[in-house]
Amino acid sequence: MTKRLLAITISILLIISILPVIVLGTSVTLELTKDSATVGTSITASGIADPDEWVSIKVVDSSGSVVFYDAVKSDAGGNYSCTFIVPPTVSSGTTYVVAGYGKNVDKKTLAITTSGDEPVAVTGISLNKNSTIIVQVASEILVATVEPANASNKAVTWSSDNESVATVDDNGKVTGVNPGTAIITVTTEDSNIEARCNITVTEPKTVPSGGTVIIEETPVTITVGEGETGSITVTERKALPLVEVNSDKVNMTIPHDTVVSGSETIQLPEVIDNLSVERPPNARAVDLVIKVGGDSGAIEFTKPVRLVLKGQGAKSAGFINNQGIFKAIDKLESLDGLTTDADAVAVNDALNAEKVEEGAVVSGDDLIIWTKHFTKFIAYTPKPVDECFIATAAYGSKFEPAVVLLRAFRDTFLLTNVPGTAFVDFYYQNSPPIASYIANSGFLKAGVRTLLTPVVGVVYLLFHPVIMYGIIGLLVFGIVLYRVRKRRVHSF
Repeated sequence: MTKRLLAITISILLIISILPVIVLGTSVTLELTKDSATVGTSITASGIADPDEWVSIKVVDSSGSVVFYDAVKSDAGGNYSCTFIVPPTVSSGTTYVVAGYGKNVDKKTLAITTSGDEPVAVTGISLNKNSTIIVQVASEILVATVEPANASNKAVTWSSDNESVATVDDNGKVTGVNPGTAIITVTTEDSNIEARCNITVTEPKTVPSGGTVIIEETPVTITVGEGETGSITVTERKALPLVEVNSDKVNMTIPHDTVVSGSETIQLPEVIDNLSVERPPNARAVDLVIKVGGDSGAIEFTKPVRLVLKGQGAKSAGFINNQGIFKAIDKLESLDGLTTDADAVAVNDALNAEKVEEGAVVSGDDLIIWTKHFTKFIAYTPKPVDECFIATAAYGSKFEPAVVLLRAFRDTFLLTNVPGTAFVDFYYQNSPPIASYIANSGFLKAGVRTLLTPVVGVVYLLFHPVIMYGIIGLLVFGIVLYRVRKRRVHSF
């Protein structure tokens, strides 16, 4: 009996000892940083639990599958936190996040959507051009790009602020109606984000052979036939409309509101013989000569005029001033990207900053010259760097007699013809790294000098024909003497 009472007493004491835990135990709480997400989204689950307790975190998708599990330990204050990324295996729909231990749990819902279900807002829109010239009755298509690429609504609306000058359809096709200016605007349908393009519609003109076109107030596009020339007549010190001139080898654009001084008659760009100008000292060859403006004196402009030398992008530019002196035109980094008539103001600022009256810039295959005066302009091929890289590396100095001789051969025999010029261009593009490798190896230096010795010998003879003919004569005499002696031997 005593033993039974003792056992009952101990059991009661044990029950009493754990009651405070049951009564005072902390209920787990759960909070999520987001209540909806897509695959790849980072979510943080946090809350309160018992101090120093392991809390399990589970993500259960709509099909009942556990797609994420982890366990974190709460701190001395009962705080816990767990960050997870929504895995790609989760199904779209309602997902549950469960946190706790034993019977102490909390649960929150998390709505999962696929990336295609969640709308992506438009952040920007741009056009392929911010200005363009369209000849009357002609058309051009503008291309609008909506950002980001995965925006949900890419629909746009096109409009023209002056439909009597230019119209635009739903596909961005702009048609010139009458000479003048207009602004084409493209706007996203679900926002106020827009982009604009300034349109100048010009009246088409064809200059008669040797004739003139009178420039008044209407912007014009003048077409010059191949091999033809002509002029325009302007009013000095009066702002001009935009004047565009197109020919087979050069285009010219006088920007809107430019004022001319020096002459009221301006000869349009004319291609003249390359031999009509003296080859510049730094030029290997003159490739194109353009005469524009006239011979009466300097013609100057308040805005830079654009000359587009077609297919001359790889060449250098220069001009011949009124005293017949050649002046090189630098390709200016400050002009990079400034290639259209709408860039005239920015070009003017760049030229003023550089303290020059002209500058060049490459646009695709073309060479663009921006200038505030007219004269003769040329495109030319500059001389290559005065080095024979491989020979210099082998002999140790470009002043070695053999290297000097090879450079003279290059200038005299190679650069005076098309195949030789092509070979020199190829050599200068590919030989520098080879020469660098040779210069660092004594063995290779000796080997290259050995290989070059007969080449240097032949080149020396080309520059000393008397010695060459003497050697050839001795060789011929030796061959003849050998054959004569051989015949005499056979005759005996």
